[in-house]
Amino acid sequence: MLRKISEKLIKYVSKNFGWKLFSVVCAVVLWFIVMNIINPTEMQTFSVNVTFLNEDKLTERGFAVINKEEIENTRIDIKVKSTRTALDELSKNKKEITATVDLKQFAMLYADDLNEPFKVAVTPVIPTSYVYTYELVNFIPAEISVKLDNVVEVEKEVKVDSEGELSNGYLAGETVVMPPVVKVKGASSIIDKIDSVKVFLDFSDVSEGFQEKFKPIAFDQNGNELNSLLIDPETVQVSIGIYKYGKIPVERPTVEGSPGEGFEISKIEWEPKYIEVVGEEAEISKVGAIKPIVKIDGDSENQIVKTFDVNAHIAKNKLSIKSGAKKEVTVTIDLAQTYEKEIPVRDGDISFEGADGDKEVYLASDVKIKVKGVKEIIDNLNESDIKGKINVAGLSEGEHSSLKVEFELPDGVELSEAVFADVKIERVHDRQEESQTETSEEVREAMRNEASETNMEEAS
Repeated sequence: MLRKISEKLIKYVSKNFGWKLFSVVCAVVLWFIVMNIINPTEMQTFSVNVTFLNEDKLTERGFAVINKEEIENTRIDIKVKSTRTALDELSKNKKEITATVDLKQFAMLYADDLNEPFKVAVTPVIPTSYVYTYELVNFIPAEISVKLDNVVEVEKEVKVDSEGELSNGYLAGETVVMPPVVKVKGASSIIDKIDSVKVFLDFSDVSEGFQEKFKPIAFDQNGNELNSLLIDPETVQVSIGIYKYGKIPVERPTVEGSPGEGFEISKIEWEPKYIEVVGEEAEISKVGAIKPIVKIDGDSENQIVKTFDVNAHIAKNKLSIKSGAKKEVTVTIDLAQTYEKEIPVRDGDISFEGADGDKEVYLASDVKIKVKGVKEIIDNLNESDIKGKINVAGLSEGEHSSLKVEFELPDGVELSEAVFADVKIERVHDRQEESQTETSEEVREAMRNEASETNMEEAS
């Protein structure tokens, strides 16, 4: 069976073989012609960044590339030749096109060789394909300049820099960075430029404490970020408390004791009038006013100045004094020499308390008082400033001696000694009758005088 099939196939192929061969050749030629018209050969340029190979080999030798950022930002233009279809396919995978710089050639480098930059060849890499072929036409630049330096490691304190503002009425407490110091490793020339290592906190509308991880960044003295450095650890934990702030009032100081003889307090001043504190809002509301107590004993200086540390008062309430705020209350007491003055008291300036409605009370003797105070106040004191009162409740009719007079005196004025007065109490009816009797007697006396004058005129 197979033999018959083989014989038929040979007979078919050998029949008109020349023409059949010619047809195959024509088909191949026509395919090439069509492909060159529909899918022509073209060139396309791809731009890629430089990447390093075997950088660890360089690091092991204690060296680092100091212009690494500059090199990694260098664009290599790679021109590739292929068919349009192939180039279209390559464009879809252009991320696989690379331009590398192999650093293993510096594995045997020594520190003495670091004076000048090195020219290093760039190696373009085009991905292979089982379907398409690519021809590398050229690439620019073909080499780059690599600057090397010794690798050093230093320790730097991590500083906290903030931006934004806290919610109104809140303050940031102590900031804790863990670890507070990090190791910074890199090229010696870059390490020397480090001015600070910072983390940045954004306080915008923050009203409560937080604990988060942040990446420390190295900066030069101009505030420019320094790259190509390794910082260990890569992140640090920052904890910060956010507290409410408030004001604790300071009341007028209380004076215990008395100044020396012949002196009295003319003025009391104190500063500040409130202490700014920081703490939990609930704790602030519990704290009462601060009440300084000044003790004096026979002092006769013109001015007494006392200071009071309020830390203890604040601390026992689980609060702290706001940074920059005053921590002490300063009390200033001015003393002045006292002067005495005797002033007569007018009848109308003394009132009687507790008198029955059917009784009338009046002074039976003149009343004078001696007052003392600083010269300026005493010199301006007059009778109208003196108001007194006598308690006559339960007293019977008649005269009463040595009743104490209570006075309301202006600020800064006090009595030199207690004042006593004699008063007379009468029934209103008896008083009126006496008054009427006195009036009648006065009328009769006037009539007698008038009659006498008339008789004398007639006699003359």
